[in-house]
Amino acid sequence: MSNPAEPRTTPEAVAADDEGVIASGCGTAISGVAANGKPLVSVITPAYNEEKYLSDCIESVLAQTYEHWDYLIVDNRSTDRTLEIARYYAGKDHRIRVHTNDEFVPVMKNFNTAFRSISKDAKYCKVVGGDDRLHPQCLEKMVATAERHPSAAIVGSYGVYGERVEPIGPPFPREIVSGREACRNYLIGQPYFFGTPTILLYRADVVRRRARFFCEDYLHADLAACFTCLEENDFAFCHEILSFNREREGSLTSTAQLYNRYILEHLSVLKEFGPTYLDNITTKKQIRWTSAALYRNLGRRLCSGLGREYWEAQRKQFATFDQEICRVRVALHACLCLLETAAGRLRW
Repeated sequence: MSNPAEPRTTPEAVAADDEGVIASGCGTAISGVAANGKPLVSVITPAYNEEKYLSDCIESVLAQTYEHWDYLIVDNRSTDRTLEIARYYAGKDHRIRVHTNDEFVPVMKNFNTAFRSISKDAKYCKVVGGDDRLHPQCLEKMVATAERHPSAAIVGSYGVYGERVEPIGPPFPREIVSGREACRNYLIGQPYFFGTPTILLYRADVVRRRARFFCEDYLHADLAACFTCLEENDFAFCHEILSFNREREGSLTSTAQLYNRYILEHLSVLKEFGPTYLDNITTKKQIRWTSAALYRNLGRRLCSGLGREYWEAQRKQFATFDQEICRVRVALHACLCLLETAAGRLRW
């Protein structure tokens, strides 16, 4: 992958040209259907301070074997060279457009700006994170899967995350799953098909149906979007590794792992979507098990001696979901953790 030797414009010239770029962009959106009948894919990258990886990301889009795409990069008032790099590439390829927000906005709001700006002619929408890369055949393989299964609102695939390949996906060679089955699997702890936005392809009409495709109250709003879209649509899966996803220290993903955000998120999803996809008894059971897992983890954290900063972060996380930490339950699970440790030592 190559980095641009020089930006096409200076930072001052870029700043002067920001207003109204979301309509006209740098570059021009191409027509919806090519002469060979291939559908248009709108690729989007919401970006903030991605100068280290953005060139690799853009180069991976340019390297696609499927060429009927347009590409929108939405810069969230980056303080590094992100905007310069994006504009540089827009000057080289007419299919690339660039927009920079008037002010810094939360992550999910930036995603929604990008979703609302996909081409009116696009049949599909593909997200690629500013620090991620697509396999050269990503669009070709995913579009082919989507075209084979027009009832699917979302198409998934495998992605590389460090040394892991995720998600598990449906049993090979099964490509199509009812949306309700896919969502139910997640809620009851079965294999998780969806993954991060970079490994998914969305049908553009389901994106356009909602002013906010990603709920701006969720950290992992892509998950809530899947649940909303799949209630009346199918889910398709391409059994290929088609993206490379970075997990950086301090990112939303790594921070969430430390502060139990995923478990809180799962609880929230269970409460919101459980009644839609599960019966009442199963919903209550899953909520009870998930809540127990959350407090078991908090009990272990208490035993490990994490300080005030950790617990203040926990309090804020719980407040985000309109909940308070139950200190009695934390203490109970901490005692159980100590007893399990002592019993293990005695057996040893």
